[in-house]
Amino acid sequence: MRFFQYEGNPVHCDCGLRPVIAWLATRLSLRDWRDVTCHSPSRLQGQPLTLIEESQLGCDDRTGPEVQVSPDVMFREHTYQRTNQARVLEHALHMAWYVNTHDDVGSFSITVQNITTGQELTQATVPYTARFHQFPEITEGVYYVCVAAVSSDGRVRPLQKSQCQEMSASLAVTLLPVQVMMMMLISCALLLL
Repeated sequence: MRFFQYEGNPVHCDCGLRPVIAWLATRLSLRDWRDVTCHSPSRLQGQPLTLIEESQLGCDDRTGPEVQVSPDVMFREHTYQRTNQARVLEHALHMAWYVNTHDDVGSFSITVQNITTGQELTQATVPYTARFHQFPEITEGVYYVCVAAVSSDGRVRPLQKSQCQEMSASLAVTLLPVQVMMMMLISCALLLL
């Protein structure tokens, strides 16, 4: 096992430290990290790592690659058509996500924007317990959908690029296995006539 000792060393707090801050957010005990502070840049000098958020760690003076801030929300799936529990094909913009943060999240704000016109078409606020939403009023087209976390006091948390996805809504017919079997039976019956 290898150990890294941050305490007592001059820690440069830039975006390269974001994975460490994200890892610290998953720890129950931060006792060993209380005395680790930023040495630079000057705006963060003396601040304990345990009190710094990923978004505070900029990449302005960094020579290496930029490390992205971990998103609050990650998409699981997004589709335009799916089969409901009654095995009926539905046309609606469906999306599912999961929470990727231990920070305060009280609800989610979902927006759908038409990519062609740039116009916001619809918005929904859903409770924290929701991990799925659908927009049945969306017609064919290409959309930009964002799922933002909202804190319990109503503040929309900073939106990261990966919390928005381009989605295509198309009415191209997708046949279910039962429908394919029925079409084959009908075709065979017609051939026999």
